[in-house]
Amino acid sequence: MAGAAVLASGSASLLLLTGHSPLWLLLAVSVFFGIQNGLNIVTNQTAMYAQVPADSTGTAAGILRTFMYLGAIASASLISLSFGHAATDAGLHRLAVMLTAAAVVLFAAILADRKLAAAA
Repeated sequence: MAGAAVLASGSASLLLLTGHSPLWLLLAVSVFFGIQNGLNIVTNQTAMYAQVPADSTGTAAGILRTFMYLGAIASASLISLSFGHAATDAGLHRLAVMLTAAAVVLFAAILADRKLAAAA
């Protein structure tokens, strides 16, 4: 839950950035994404190990990695749709809204998953 909450906060904080934002603000926003990345990678793996039978761990780990790659492909597509041929403030803010919405949905899904609550 913490990783998803930080992801939502980081995504929403992109709305603060413009082409004239100071470097310290860009660095501060970047910190959110570093924290969520560290939290989410570890917790996704931990949740997988907690929910998958030991004899299926290899398969589950492969599927987890596959979906991580699919997420990277989807994010590249989302960046392309948001920015087109040039990076603009409007494109960044459009991306921020989509990322924030996805993070909120992720947070809600985590709250609704009773298996994750039992594993914690």
